[in-house]
Amino acid sequence: MHQTTLGYKNYSHLALNDRIKIEILSKEGYNQSSIAAAIGRSQSTVSRELKRNQPPKNQVKYNAEQAHNRSSDRKFSAAKKERLKDPLIREYVYVKIKIGWSPEQIAGRIPTDHPKLKTNHESIYQYIYKNQRDLIPFLPRRHRIRRKRGLKNKSRVGKIPDRTPIENRSNIANTRSRIGDLEIDTLGSRKSKQCVQVIVDRLTRYTHINLLKDKSANEMMDKAVECLKMLPVDMRKTITFDNGTENAGHMRLKTELGINTYFCNPYHSWEKGTVENTIGLIRRKFPKSTNFSTVNNEKLKELEVQLNNRPRKCLNYMTPIEIMKLCTS
Repeated sequence: MHQTTLGYKNYSHLALNDRIKIEILSKEGYNQSSIAAAIGRSQSTVSRELKRNQPPKNQVKYNAEQAHNRSSDRKFSAAKKERLKDPLIREYVYVKIKIGWSPEQIAGRIPTDHPKLKTNHESIYQYIYKNQRDLIPFLPRRHRIRRKRGLKNKSRVGKIPDRTPIENRSNIANTRSRIGDLEIDTLGSRKSKQCVQVIVDRLTRYTHINLLKDKSANEMMDKAVECLKMLPVDMRKTITFDNGTENAGHMRLKTELGINTYFCNPYHSWEKGTVENTIGLIRRKFPKSTNFSTVNNEKLKELEVQLNNRPRKCLNYMTPIEIMKLCTS
């Protein structure tokens, strides 16, 4: 098992992000021991993953999404007995699934809200698929992995002036041991110029969601400055970007707010995995087909409140706002 900086234990099985890293590093020619070191796992874990979830005979290369689906399918078919016999658990599951909680979050949180009740996420999944199929549309969506998009790294990086690579970010920021180390990204669609800015604290997962009138560098930094200047100085120490041109004005955050800015390596989205995961949660409410010109800021702020009051496995099923209060008290 792994240990986070908050002292919480995480399950040791591989997540989709781990498998994406394995796929990319495998394609780049890394051996199993190097891949294991890069993702913080043992070599046997990587070896077992490549053997158990290897592609079909007519497909040569390991594929992260397919491997993750195969692993999930094995878990879903592992047991057949009747699930969730307790009517109180069924009612709790029904209410929480409806407001967007995942089965894993429900299973982790239910002992806190109802100390005498206990279940697990696999039982919830099996119950929904067999007995409560009207809840299936409320389950989390699976995310498609990004394709490698050629050799555009150099030209893309060159468009960001005064860019500091993520390798120069301090170790204390890398280890999630304090509040104030942020990640930022945007999501939008082809149906509108309007898009959404997402800023997340790496330690607490506390999220800020802002509506942008377009994806220009000026609008991006105007909204970021407006949002972050409302925070205390010790809650805005560093911020990590990708290499999109909308981030070209990043130095405003340093000159106006004193925030140190860092950039991921091109197409290495996992280097800002906290905001990527948060965007995945937001996409459940606003999928890629969303026309953001029809979405007002009030709707986004409602979702912001919901996410900040949503229990997270990585926080030992506490909510971001609960962790924020603990760290600032």
